[in-house]
Amino acid sequence: MKRVPQKHLITIEPALSVGTTEEMEKSHLQLIVPYGLHAGYTANQKSWLMSVSDFICLAASRQNL
Repeated sequence: MKRVPQKHLITIEPALSVGTTEEMEKSHLQLIVPYGLHAGYTANQKSWLMSVSDFICLAASRQNL
């Protein structure tokens, strides 16, 4: 059975710890947070976060493959 290499998690949690997001990144679990909540994250975390609108665009582009 083929495994999904990158998983996605959508949350409205205002801020997760740096350690938590580092573990998510290492585990290939992409965190998706509404753009308005990105302010609660560090600059390093923000560079890795995905907004909900970016995720929708990604999902839509994959539907057209």
